[in-house]
Amino acid sequence: MRRLGQLSRGPGQILLGLVLACSLAPVALAFDPGELRMSTLPVPPDYDPAARLILPGFADGEQIMELPEALELFLPVEEFSLERSSVELFINGVEYSEELEFWLDRVTLGNIQQIMQDSGSYHIEARVRDAAGAYWDLSNFIQVIPKPCLNGCPWPFADTAQPDVVSNLMEDFQSFNINIPSYWHGGIDIRVPAGTMVHAANSGTVVKVDNYASGASYWSVGIQDSSGIVWQYHHMDPTTITVTEGASVTAGDPLGEVIAWTWSMNGSLYHHLHLNTARWDGGGPIPAPYVDGWTYFNPLRFLKKGSYVESEAPMQFDVYYAENEATTAFAADSEPGTPVLQGDVDVVTRLADHRTLIPPAMGQLYELGIYDLAYEIVPISTPCMAGGKPRTLLAEFKKLPGGSSESAQIAKLHEVFEDTFTWSGSEVGSHFSNVTQELTYTLTNSLYGYLNGPLGMWDTDATAGWKGGVHPDGLYSILIHASDIDGNATVNSFTVELDNGLGFNGYCLGFIPVDGPKWVHPIEIVSLVSGGSFSIPPPPSAPMQFAAVGQDRIARATVSAEAWPVWSFDVPEAGERVHIGMLSGQSAEIEYDPVLGDVVVHAPAEVQTEPMAATGKAAGGFDPGAASTQPIDLHYTTRLVRDPASGEALVGGPMGPSGEFKLVLAEQILVGNAPFVIRTPGTGGVEASIEQIAAVPALSVWSRVILGLLILSATTSLGFAARRGVVSERG
Repeated sequence: MRRLGQLSRGPGQILLGLVLACSLAPVALAFDPGELRMSTLPVPPDYDPAARLILPGFADGEQIMELPEALELFLPVEEFSLERSSVELFINGVEYSEELEFWLDRVTLGNIQQIMQDSGSYHIEARVRDAAGAYWDLSNFIQVIPKPCLNGCPWPFADTAQPDVVSNLMEDFQSFNINIPSYWHGGIDIRVPAGTMVHAANSGTVVKVDNYASGASYWSVGIQDSSGIVWQYHHMDPTTITVTEGASVTAGDPLGEVIAWTWSMNGSLYHHLHLNTARWDGGGPIPAPYVDGWTYFNPLRFLKKGSYVESEAPMQFDVYYAENEATTAFAADSEPGTPVLQGDVDVVTRLADHRTLIPPAMGQLYELGIYDLAYEIVPISTPCMAGGKPRTLLAEFKKLPGGSSESAQIAKLHEVFEDTFTWSGSEVGSHFSNVTQELTYTLTNSLYGYLNGPLGMWDTDATAGWKGGVHPDGLYSILIHASDIDGNATVNSFTVELDNGLGFNGYCLGFIPVDGPKWVHPIEIVSLVSGGSFSIPPPPSAPMQFAAVGQDRIARATVSAEAWPVWSFDVPEAGERVHIGMLSGQSAEIEYDPVLGDVVVHAPAEVQTEPMAATGKAAGGFDPGAASTQPIDLHYTTRLVRDPASGEALVGGPMGPSGEFKLVLAEQILVGNAPFVIRTPGTGGVEASIEQIAAVPALSVWSRVILGLLILSATTSLGFAARRGVVSERG
């Protein structure tokens, strides 16, 4: 079994790139997947606890130019028990724990680009409490810097405000010469006639003028701008170069002419400028290109868009299914019937992009690589809609994967592309030469949000303790997302069936009325003035009806203001009677996640007070028609809330195998103009129950089951009292 030592508070390793990924595997594992089946796969390494927070693609402490859309902490249920655990997340000391969204294999914070939109240093800290109560802390600093040319750099040819013909991208797989290994292209090829004058795309200092490879066609000019990016202009005619090393240049200055290329591409002479935008991370003087130490960025991120608008989305040709790391597919989507998958599976697809408006005389159309490639797995017919995987990125080519090491870059090339792959006796792998451009990708080579070939796969027969299969048997839709750098996207859906003999043991809600959430033990109210506290009655339960679990795997119930009960109690210290209810026209939403066992209640309530002795408003009590004066968002959750008085983290507990769970609450209110906090007593939550829920056993997705009555009693923790009714599994 994989084990980790407990981590003390202090700096860990954080690397910045496409996503923030945290995959913690502490001592208290739910179980060890390796103990459940024999496998010929490489054994996963013992992870360094100090490196469990990962921002892939960047070295520790490196400056970055662009942030991902979301920050993700990877906590796969098959490796890390989510029972009674929670996550605390801070950025520059500001907590975002309550804004986290929990998924089957990750926790996400979606507004990271707004939180870290300004240039400067950011300190990210994450703290995870595992099932045994142990804490895992990781933290580090990153620095966000602006991109070169905030409004876009000019293009290197006149008219410098308009894009030129781009016929080869940095994300392209190259295999021109059978005598050398395949490689990333590393920059962009811009098609222009031989002898066209090259202009500087950004101001800076000339740091290199050299013949970096054999032959007159391989002369280059390198100019370093103020952000540290070196603009490398390759295939310059050496007799026309106008600048020398050490000279200062301004954007638009002439540098020399494009040399005449002697080879053809797709039937025409391939005159072009190869443009790299790279940063030297190797230390010491800046050397020639293509040695260890260069990190390559996508030039199209920095150049002006101009009036040219790319409109053609990527094309998809076929999807193949293979055993993990196999080079031969056992099924393809183009064949009749639904592919049946078992065990560790790679999903492989052939895709291509075109850059439109390239003149036919220049040999269009070139089949080019994909800028942004991801996959998503959506249950179609499984119990509780359990299983699946949210959108998972394979690669986004803001820069070349692998950092500044050539060998690491090549390794990542083969974790993105399949260059030796067959289906039904035919070679369908990647080829990119003067006459053929065909690109085939392994979508599933992503592990915890970063490229990892042998360990990246769809683990279709993984299980999560008592809940059964992480991906129960049934039908699933594989969605493939492919887009170019201009945002033109293709999303294609493919249906597969899983048949591993695995079901789901969790509790599923259907269209049934329930009574809850029902608090069965007192809560406490704490004075922020005197520090005194006392017990108050629990809030009453609210009748509701859950809808069936949806495609997002959540069952929801909506409770109107008319049905939401009023919670009334006296506060002797303030001499006030407090009523908490909802004003007319409002409604509360209750969410239940059967896979993670989470229950979350959001109620936009209103606090109203009156003297304790008063009996006003006829019978007294809450007035739903009054104007709003003290709104309060009642947030009950099985995860984490922060006590606004003490800062204490109150951690609830998702439903476990006994059917029990715990809710926590911490809200500040004003009573007689004095601040008080309503909260659960201690960190363990309070007893409560949601009654009359239906449970689904681990049976085949094709069965239809009539279940008898079962009542699970609430004991010393928050109980999930269940009466099983008729449950029909989708089939």
